[in-house]
Amino acid sequence: PTATTATMFAPPPLAGPAAAPPSSGPLVVPRLSSLGQHSLGGAHAAARSPLLSPLPSPIARKESDAALAMLLTRLDDLLASGGRLLVGIDEVERLKGLPLKLIAFEQLLCSASKDGSAASLGATLVQVGVKARNFTPAVQADYETVVSEISEVVLRINNRWPGAVIYMELPTITLAQRLQLWRRAYAAVFTSVREGLNTYPLEAVFARRNVEPGVVVLSEFASCSRV
Repeated sequence: PTATTATMFAPPPLAGPAAAPPSSGPLVVPRLSSLGQHSLGGAHAAARSPLLSPLPSPIARKESDAALAMLLTRLDDLLASGGRLLVGIDEVERLKGLPLKLIAFEQLLCSASKDGSAASLGATLVQVGVKARNFTPAVQADYETVVSEISEVVLRINNRWPGAVIYMELPTITLAQRLQLWRRAYAAVFTSVREGLNTYPLEAVFARRNVEPGVVVLSEFASCSRV
């Protein structure tokens, strides 16, 4: 289990035989579920863990809801015109392999469309990027680098095949919102380089349980590739 170092501050001794002996030196305690001061064995502990990230604000949630509603309307129009959607929902971090996914889709377009048109393939890659759940300022530089790489590849693809990639970044996305996207997906695509437990591929399978089954494309390094 992860441990967080907490500096102990001994309270003033109490009068009488029940007085607690003063505490000295650091004490290692299990990782706490929240920041702040805690009482441990009669002493006061101030704990701070960089592994905890703040919850999205209500304003961020409303912005995500509005942006996703517009995206779903656009996707419904594509489906009505006979298009097929390749959908990915990933945290924007290096190990999720988002630039690699986009480059692989670019190569697919090159090999499938001799006339330089995405219409011959009939598929649109819809990629939703979500800010990392355990985001800390320590990874800000890496996050900005990944975003820059994603933007470069998306721009290059859409310049040659207009509308072939729809990329949207959201501060947060709920399970219900993810299921709406998975239901519209002909294929759910995951290209992680390394990852721990990720239930998104299982969500994609579950979302289409009452309709025509879709496809789940998994990297060999994805945690669900062995399920």
